[in-house]
Amino acid sequence: MQETLTDILQSAREAGFIVKNDDGKAIGFMNLSLRYEYVPGATQNPVAYVEGIYIEEEYRRQGVGRYLIEFAQQWGLEHGCIELASDALLENTESYEFHTSVGFQEVERVVTFG
Repeated sequence: MQETLTDILQSAREAGFIVKNDDGKAIGFMNLSLRYEYVPGATQNPVAYVEGIYIEEEYRRQGVGRYLIEFAQQWGLEHGCIELASDALLENTESYEFHTSVGFQEVERVVTFG
């Protein structure tokens, strides 16, 4: 995990953010990137992309995730993006519900074969 975090922090195309509670305990994180390759539903490049977002369960449904998405939108604008995108696994209904509740719209479903 430390190697992954180091890669994110040293990347020119990625950023990582941690949310802490009043006691300084980490309660959530978000990983953003600038994607220049194809992003379903996007009309321009680059696209600000939520690579990962997580909020500790006891802090969910309190506006923390919505705040992070609003922050991501601002981060994207600061990096020349007019669109914000993300994804979720088909079976991750909780993530799907979160994404739609903060304003994302489903644009594609994918099943990958190997």
